Amino acid sequence: MTRSTSFAPTSDATQPDEKRFKVESLSTAALENHHQGPFHQVTQSTFCTTYKISDLPNAKIYYNPNFIDCTLAEEWRQQLDHLPEWYRPKLKVYGREITQSREIATYSTAPGLHLKYSGHPVELHSPFPPLLDHIASLLSADECLGSEVRFNHCMLNRYDDGSIYIGKHSDNLENKVIVTASLGANRS
Repeated sequence: MTRSTSFAPTSDATQPDEKRFKVESLSTAALENHHQGPFHQVTQSTFCTTYKISDLPNAKIYYNPNFIDCTLAEEWRQQLDHLPEWYRPKLKVYGREITQSREIATYSTAPGLHLKYSGHPVELHSPFPPLLDHIASLLSADECLGSEVRFNHCMLNRYDDGSIYIGKHSDNLENKVIVTASLGANRS
């Protein structure tokens, strides 16, 4: 996966039926604040120098394996599991409509924001649930990504077991900060 910014805290859980979540938040300040100029990149020097993956010289990928501890990651995973907005979207793959194998739940801070995913509109719920609001504020803290990075969209992915996964892909969102936090069982 191509990601601009990646956080991946995971729990010690190894049971095959343990659920795994991926929380992806997208900062699109250019959409929210289109009158205020271009999108702000992550420029916190401490963050950039500490977490940059240096063996990928042409990529801006940052990895913080200690963003949250395992206990908190499990608490977050359980809270997210109980959100009512989970569903399996329809996708178009090679011209055929299929139901996606993993469940997603999507949220927006901006009512009226529209998003298409594989040719179909995404069910965006607004506002962020309190936990996602809290996570976004942690990420936008000065000691992390910085206050100029604001998130307006979050997609949760739920993988019920090791047979459900997301294949290699790239996102077509140039110059956007994409944060990934993995919660739940470790996957190889």
